[in-house]
Amino acid sequence: MDCNKCVDHWMNRNSIKAANRISEYAKNTGLPSFHLSLSPSKENQLKSESELRKTAMKILKEINVKGGALIFHPFRQVQKSNDWKESPHFHFVGFGWMRLANEVAKKYGWVVIYLQKRKFVLGTFTYLFSHCGIKKGRHAITWIGKLSYGKLNVPKRPASSKCPCCNEYLVPIYYAGTDPPFQNEENFEGFVSSSDWYEEKTEYSIS
Repeated sequence: MDCNKCVDHWMNRNSIKAANRISEYAKNTGLPSFHLSLSPSKENQLKSESELRKTAMKILKEINVKGGALIFHPFRQVQKSNDWKESPHFHFVGFGWMRLANEVAKKYGWVVIYLQKRKFVLGTFTYLFSHCGIKKGRHAITWIGKLSYGKLNVPKRPASSKCPCCNEYLVPIYYAGTDPPFQNEENFEGFVSSSDWYEEKTEYSIS
């Protein structure tokens, strides 16, 4: 993103949309979501992002993924120095049964790493959007399979509702802190610190 002021709003808004889409499919099917990373070999890293994406999609199809979100990352962070190095790879959050993943990936000269089932999907997407690849004319996230826009309809949330305590209209907010105030995706009722919570100024419409 070009604007440092807008990037947090963009990241949080899109993370919420993505998490809602994953949650809707999980609710409809009873299936848990999981997280994968898909990385090409050094030789394949020289290919264009479009070519790499086609191969990533082939791998996902062959390992029996049913649908989910695919996000491209052009860099990796070096843990010792916190610097960034060029290392194109993809992340997938979605559903399926992971059939012969290692064998399929090896066939294409890639490595697939299973990063476990997701308990906090919103946090996962917030992390993934924080350093994803952005290209003019292309979305940062691609929905595939059963979660594509033509196959899964996610009901829109109401524009606003009222607080049961004070009867004031609620407003959309987002969390910009480093430590999530709660660690799971269950509905939460109670008091949390107001620190690091901000009102979302853009139009609130999550689909």
